[in-house]
Amino acid sequence: MLGFTGGVSSFVIPVYVAEFTPKNFRGGFVILHVLMITVGASAAFLIGLITSWRTLALIGMIPNLVQIVGVLFIPESPRWLMMMGKNKEFEAALQCFRGGFVDISQEAADIRDSAETLDQIEKVSTLQLFQRKYAYAHTVGIGLSALGGLVGLNGIMFYAGSIFESAGFPVKVGTAAVAFFQMYVAFYPIGVGGGTCIIISEIYPLNIKGSAGSIAAVVSSLSSWIVSYAFNFSMEWSSSGTFFVMAGVCVFTLIFVAKLVPETKGRTLEEVHMTMSNAWQ
Repeated sequence: MLGFTGGVSSFVIPVYVAEFTPKNFRGGFVILHVLMITVGASAAFLIGLITSWRTLALIGMIPNLVQIVGVLFIPESPRWLMMMGKNKEFEAALQCFRGGFVDISQEAADIRDSAETLDQIEKVSTLQLFQRKYAYAHTVGIGLSALGGLVGLNGIMFYAGSIFESAGFPVKVGTAAVAFFQMYVAFYPIGVGGGTCIIISEIYPLNIKGSAGSIAAVVSSLSSWIVSYAFNFSMEWSSSGTFFVMAGVCVFTLIFVAKLVPETKGRTLEEVHMTMSNAWQ
């Protein structure tokens, strides 16, 4: 269940949110999603101070079950409905998200035009994902996914107790401090954490979004696993060296974002997709 809901949280939710929110609110909605993940992680740290790990694992099943059941009751993405040729359902879903008294005619026409254009494009296989016209999107998406994990947050969170203990603090004090410090490692959800989710949910055209986004999600999980696995060994090698390496990755991430990541604020998904497809042609 954790694997299922983890996949939903890391990729499906940002894509779904990006597809139904208006362009001026898209970034804020996705960042809110990442912020809620941070709040949940902080709650898990605090609950873990007063329960055993088995009890914590059982408690963790509750939000998993709520999410698994909840996805059965949310509306379908309007853009997905349009791609499936369900025009009436598309208009009803879009009107539901915008409100009953909002004129959706122009937005519906733009989405319909984009879907008709994509319908004329040949379906893309896994090998065809790596065509030149998708190279820019892959560079940005996979690069951000990898760097988001390699900045080292997972290592700090998973080994918080031992880090504080080595610094002379009681383990419980250190764990509680990390829980509150998440509120916040505030720059993570509004920086590389939330930013990565936003960009990945926006840059891929609808005809490759599922498969390309899945690759990005796998890269993100893999980079986070590498940090989680290697962090303890790295701390044994050199605690100061470990943090200097992570700081270096953070600096590289800033340069990567400044040089390669496009501005998507105030632009429709269709405009973003056109820019990404034509950038390195």
